[in-house]
Parts: sequence; structure tokens; C-alpha cells
Amino acid sequence: MKYKCLLCGIEFESDEANPVCPVCGATGDDLVPVTEEESK
Repeated sequence: MKYKCLLCGIEFESDEANPVCPVCGATGDDLVPVTEEESK
């Protein structure tokens, strides 16, 4: 699944149940799932 970090703004792929932003380390409510429509 693809996620967007609300703190640093990057989008990244993760299959983890509790993903962690690879750039700033954000978790939980700071990450939102990204749909295909949003990423275009």
C-alpha cells in the first residue's frame, strides 16, 4: 500500500501493518493511505 507522510510530504510504499516514514520516522496519524487517483 502507498502512504503519504503528512510531516515531510513524501509518498512511499509499505506492506507493514504499522508503516514508518523512511525519511522522518513518522508513524500512525501522521501517515495517510494514498489512492491511485490522488497520486496522479
